[in-house]
Amino acid sequence: MTTSSIPAEPVSRRLARNTVYNVLGQGLPLIVGLAAIPVTVQALGPARFGLLGLAWAILGYIGVLDLGLGRATTKFVAEYLAARDAARLHGVTTVAVASQTAMGVLGGVGLALIVPFLAGSVLGVPPALSAEARRMLFALALSVPFVVLSASLRAILEAAQRFDLVNLIRTPTSAAVLIVPAVAAAFGADLPRIVLLLLLVRIAACWATSVVIPRAIPGFRWTLDAGWAALRPLLGYGGWVSVSNVVSPLLVYLERFLLASLAGVAAVAYYTAPYEAVTRLLIVPAGLAGALFPALSATAVMPPGPAAHERLLGRPLRFLLLALAPPLVLLIACAGPLIGLWLGPAYAARSTTAFAILAAGVLVNGLAHLPYAYLLGRGRPDLPAKFHLLELPLYIAAGWFLIQHLGVSGAALAWTLRVTVDAALLAAAVWRIAGVPPGRLFGTRGTRALVAVAALAAAGAGIALAPDARSRAVLAALTVVVFAVGVWRFVLDDAERTQLRRVLT
Repeated sequence: MTTSSIPAEPVSRRLARNTVYNVLGQGLPLIVGLAAIPVTVQALGPARFGLLGLAWAILGYIGVLDLGLGRATTKFVAEYLAARDAARLHGVTTVAVASQTAMGVLGGVGLALIVPFLAGSVLGVPPALSAEARRMLFALALSVPFVVLSASLRAILEAAQRFDLVNLIRTPTSAAVLIVPAVAAAFGADLPRIVLLLLLVRIAACWATSVVIPRAIPGFRWTLDAGWAALRPLLGYGGWVSVSNVVSPLLVYLERFLLASLAGVAAVAYYTAPYEAVTRLLIVPAGLAGALFPALSATAVMPPGPAAHERLLGRPLRFLLLALAPPLVLLIACAGPLIGLWLGPAYAARSTTAFAILAAGVLVNGLAHLPYAYLLGRGRPDLPAKFHLLELPLYIAAGWFLIQHLGVSGAALAWTLRVTVDAALLAAAVWRIAGVPPGRLFGTRGTRALVAVAALAAAGAGIALAPDARSRAVLAALTVVVFAVGVWRFVLDDAERTQLRRVLT
């Protein structure tokens, strides 16, 4: 058996490198979007850009069509690669890609069938744009199978921990999804033509991914005679993942609908702006969790043990805590001036408290990404799914109460409380599965890391009390330098310092 693509290098170094690939792969398109979206808005106008935004949203939610099979594919392919089981590897990849593509085709047909209903009643399309909206949605229906296929193929590369190749394809594809509409609209293209051009981008991404898979996994081949028995474990695992995929968007966006209902649409703007800004920092834990999941899956057959916990969860959690805490503490300390400078005094008056509360929630939610990936990698997707089902009614009740009494700040508090409960449940589940109590969740030097962050928070309170912007800037710079030196000297061990030097150089 020669099928193996996981590099022979220390796990921590590979995780760090793959995390950097993921963060850059998600962050660079965001920068492209800052330049491209204003061009698209100006060329298309508000109504047409709104329709394009709805098309992006529809494709973004298409992920539920895979029934969790994307995650399941990564999980089982990583296991079979680690076990060097070529027969099961080839069988599960063939069945997974074929079944997900079939569901994508069915999803595209379903979307095409409801196009008249969507364009005529649901989306509130102006009569002058009705025909163009219909043609755009039909073009969008053609894209659905390729969106699902692309995700399925990418899951195989992720299982092989080849995030360099994943992001070499994903980054230009994501950037093209933003650049193509801007360029095409500037030359007078209508929405159907723009969506068809984006379809070509997605087809190219599928082709490129299919080409590099055999290079990433030596000896890889598609097995046309794979039995449907290979699909059973995928469906069992993916079913629970799909529960989370359906419920999670509700947990993410529910407070906005409650806020609109209880406090008016204007209040949603005062909440959405700080939320969208501060949650961009979640690309860091998302990148690390994405790299961690296949690494955990590859070691799922091994006993957890203290050494494995330190390598695969304790150390990554410590690094994540130490990376997220400084920017978030500074954002909390300087929330008022930053909001005022960015959005003006009206937003500063209404959004500052919400911004600070959300920043605290982002720290908790960011850390929770890793226990979530741990449970998925250990074959327990049922636990996060059950937690999400439990949280949903509680979140509705808490959100309704807090928004009624506190408005925008109540929405932020409801979200932060919800992600805190979720993090606590995930930590308890890790305790149950791995035998690691919450006090040892951050590994061997976790106490030192927590003390460093507590000192940073105390310094942040001092920054918030500074009399003017110059004093805040000086104190903030001094705080970051002292924190970095303290962490380097007292929190990191010799091996971690060596690994960090290698990653940075």
